[in-house]
Amino acid sequence: MKVTLDTDLCEAHGLCEASAPELFQLGDEDIVTILDDNPAPEHHDAARRAAGSCPRMAIQIAED
Repeated sequence: MKVTLDTDLCEAHGLCEASAPELFQLGDEDIVTILDDNPAPEHHDAARRAAGSCPRMAIQIAED
């Protein structure tokens, strides 16, 4: 799995971090950072939840 974030679409709502704090971090300046863009299998469901929770659909998941 590969996780990407379109920073042009991202509005830093923080729902990704709430869904998958092991994969996303919302910084002090409302900038989302991907902590792990190639997550281990045990984090795949969390990555999918985070992508599904994004109101701007800024998170993309590419399955292997």
